[in-house]
Amino acid sequence: MHMGTAHAIQDKRAETIERFRAANPHRFTRAPQLPKIPRAAYINQPEEETA
Repeated sequence: MHMGTAHAIQDKRAETIERFRAANPHRFTRAPQLPKIPRAAYINQPEEETA
């Protein structure tokens, strides 16, 4: 995410899943939804400052 590749990776995942779904329609009762890309990611989330 910090390298600016999140959207490209998400697009590639969507293409892969759609190819699999097209080849195996009996395995899906509905279209799969990829997780949304988070706006921020933390290892240790900073505490909010209250002033």
